[in-house]
Amino acid sequence: VLELRPLAPQVGWVWIVAAVFFVVYLLVAASFPRPVQVCVDELTRRPATTFCLGLLTKLLVPVVLLLLAATGIGLIVAPFLIAAVCFGAVIGKVAILEWLGLRIGGRRGGVLQKPLVAFLIGSILLTLLYMVPILGLTAYAITSVWGLGCAVTAGFSRLRREIPDKPITPAPPFGSPHA
Repeated sequence: VLELRPLAPQVGWVWIVAAVFFVVYLLVAASFPRPVQVCVDELTRRPATTFCLGLLTKLLVPVVLLLLAATGIGLIVAPFLIAAVCFGAVIGKVAILEWLGLRIGGRRGGVLQKPLVAFLIGSILLTLLYMVPILGLTAYAITSVWGLGCAVTAGFSRLRREIPDKPITPAPPFGSPHA
């Protein structure tokens, strides 16, 4: 803990926790490839936006939960909001791992471009980063915020595509009498 790293080689129980998270992330990567790919696409297209939106989400979710708790209906909605944020964070973290793996494997091509192989490469890289003092905690914080941000960005971009455009009424011709 004092070295500011999430994974210490000499502490056995953290490796069990890391293995459980790896299995959960692997199941998510295998079960939900389309949402993860949408997040990877958003992360590739708009990296700064995804990070800023993740930071904003981390800051605003407690405020929104507090406001929801002040209302009667909010007590019903709050658990669903918490579940959605947690699920988005997990999907986003898997997308970060795949994105890292694709960046490393992108130069090689072939089998390294497969999503699950990229996920494995990204997991190994992030695990190694987590063992470095100070850099490990920094990498953990950045990937957590960034992962949540790419899930929120992907969600908003999908929502924007589903909202139909408002029909534009043509302007009356110039010089025509108004009724």
